[in-house]
Amino acid sequence: MKKTSRICARCYPEEETIIKEKASLAGLTVSQYLITCAMNKKIFIKTDHKMIDTLNKLGGLQKHLFYQGSDPVYYEKIMKEIIETIKKITD
Repeated sequence: MKKTSRICARCYPEEETIIKEKASLAGLTVSQYLITCAMNKKIFIKTDHKMIDTLNKLGGLQKHLFYQGSDPVYYEKIMKEIIETIKKITD
């Protein structure tokens, strides 16, 4: 069945931005996102596989450095890099 009805709603620019961001994170169009919300259906956020791979690599490096017993100053430097990278990914 083809969807033929239209709904127009007014909102603040900030609300529009949030709605579009949430729809994008879910991999949905704005229409699909709003309908899914209105029908009280669960919205599943699509996972960013690149981010997960990067976090796994960083975790592996951290584990390797810890067990290797490397220089504490070097270990601290690596930990700072890991934290900075995670912050970049999440921003």
